[in-house]
Amino acid sequence: MFNLMKADIQRLFRGKAIYIVLSVLVGLIGMHILGFTQRQDSHLIGSGATMPFFIMRMVDNFSLLLIFPVTLLVVEDFSTGTVKNILSSGFSRKDYYLSKLLLSYLFITILYVSQLLIGTLAVTIFFGFGGSFDGAYLLSVLQPMLAQLVVFLGMATFGVAISFLLRKDNVILGLYWSILFLPSFAFSLLSMSDGNMQVVEFLQNFEIFSTLQSLVSVADMPMNDLVRILTSTLAAIVICTGIGMSWLRKAEIK
Repeated sequence: MFNLMKADIQRLFRGKAIYIVLSVLVGLIGMHILGFTQRQDSHLIGSGATMPFFIMRMVDNFSLLLIFPVTLLVVEDFSTGTVKNILSSGFSRKDYYLSKLLLSYLFITILYVSQLLIGTLAVTIFFGFGGSFDGAYLLSVLQPMLAQLVVFLGMATFGVAISFLLRKDNVILGLYWSILFLPSFAFSLLSMSDGNMQVVEFLQNFEIFSTLQSLVSVADMPMNDLVRILTSTLAAIVICTGIGMSWLRKAEIK
């Protein structure tokens, strides 16, 4: 499995797509820094200590990066026929699927953590840290960071599953964004039109961006809400992984 992951990493960095993804990440970090330093709240301006929380609230921007590592890893193998050569070389379908999933997790984690670290470091260098860098501060950052990361990995798991099922990047992107944004759009529309509040509250449970933003204040979140978010995400990870692996196990690879 690790040989497959190593080969994928080498292949990705020989192409141009990964550098486009990294360029987008750098652009997002620059936008975060610019938006942060232009805020009118004088308490926040120039404070590197609060920068991670500001970035974690900008989750809609970061979510744009989620699907690209997934499609880069999976779709190209099917479009070029590489998957057939890999499986005929003695690698099991299970190892093949898990290598793609774990490598997607690795890329998502690196992109997410890099966004927080680089943004915070840049603001600290130019404007100062503005706080105490101690155990209490690290805990206050790690709690929402890890909670958000679990949800992002759940979204990536879904992306890997539909990539294996559909194997066409344009179809995958359309379905991925539809499922990601549809609850948000319906939630916003019903909220503005005074729709049925029970429906609004139900949709809010599936509105991914407000859920991610709520995790920034995870320390103050009711425990039942946190448990609901994390258990539903972990359940989605298990279900999507099971569906994707079951399909690949039975699929005819051409």
